[in-house]
Amino acid sequence: MSQLQGNQVEIFKACEWNPTTHKQNIIHRLQKLRLFSASLHTSIRVFR
Repeated sequence: MSQLQGNQVEIFKACEWNPTTHKQNIIHRLQKLRLFSASLHTSIRVFR
């Protein structure tokens, strides 16, 4: 378990020091959110 946590810390540090990776991560999350909201809108439209 401590090994896994160590890896997570390493990844976190890498993301912290790498702005491009961090940016890509944020973009990826935004895209996921956009997809989620789009599917929500579609389901709402279907239920109406």
